[in-house]
Amino acid sequence: MGGLNESIIDCSELAGKEKARKGTIGMDLTWLNTNSGAVTAIAAVTGVVITAVYTIFTLGLWRQTKKQAEITRHIFEASNRPYVSVRAEEPRKTRAHNSRSFGFVFQNMGNVPADITAWEVHGTLMDYHGHAQPVNQMEPIQNPIGRSLAPRECAMLEVHFVGGDLPTPVVPFRLSARVEYRGVALLTYHTEFDAERTGESWTKQGQRMR
Repeated sequence: MGGLNESIIDCSELAGKEKARKGTIGMDLTWLNTNSGAVTAIAAVTGVVITAVYTIFTLGLWRQTKKQAEITRHIFEASNRPYVSVRAEEPRKTRAHNSRSFGFVFQNMGNVPADITAWEVHGTLMDYHGHAQPVNQMEPIQNPIGRSLAPRECAMLEVHFVGGDLPTPVVPFRLSARVEYRGVALLTYHTEFDAERTGESWTKQGQRMR
């Protein structure tokens, strides 16, 4: 009998616990039904926040990837492009009166061929008052357009100027030039050259490659 009574008591306790659990579930369902609007709103806000965070993360990742791709492209272009340097040599002696001839040397310092597409050069004489007087080129006028330079290859170009005061040794004579060229990627680059000569020597020669 003792064992039977214990079983009845245990069953009673289990029934009570089950009833209590069902009551709790019922209360939870009642609360959810009563506050369904608030629950839906909280869920919607949570979804918006998660979506916004994901969007910001994705946008940041996209920007970082784009920046890295641009850096990689610049590094590739910098190491796979031509660099044409320009320098002026000593003037050639000519028999023409009041004239001066200069030899320009082009050299491709890059790792790919350079195709020269444009060229211009100007001579300027600075008078005693500091005024710039343009000096005209004289025939034959040469240009390097259409010339292709292999890596480390050099090319020479002669430029002739004529002017009334060119032989005066103390008057500064200025040269400015610009050469444009392309590489294998068909991108256009250029080198700007500036030089000044006073008397029998160059006082300045400089260039900028872009």
